[in-house]
Amino acid sequence: VNWGRRQAALKTAQALEQLTLYTNAIDEQTINQEIITLYNNLNLLSKNIQLATATDSVAARRFDLSNRLYQSGKLTITDLTLAQAEKDTARRAYITALRQFWEAWYAFKSVTGWRD
Repeated sequence: VNWGRRQAALKTAQALEQLTLYTNAIDEQTINQEIITLYNNLNLLSKNIQLATATDSVAARRFDLSNRLYQSGKLTITDLTLAQAEKDTARRAYITALRQFWEAWYAFKSVTGWRD
């Protein structure tokens, strides 16, 4: 006589199975949402690179112009220094945008298991 132990063990196993199925479904949804978020983040970071590239280009042209004006005596050293600081800041922003994009790219590849 087992006083219902077998039935209790069966109910426990069934409840554990349901919990496992539910947990797996939630994990799958979480992974899918993470993939979507990473993909959207890649798109935003790609646009950020384009913006940083344009900003870097404008800052470099401004510095070149400021340098020529300074050499001809039409610009103060303060203005030249400001142009150089803006050029350097734009370059750092561009490099940061590239780093963020590639970090996100490899995170995306890691989560999806995608290989080149």
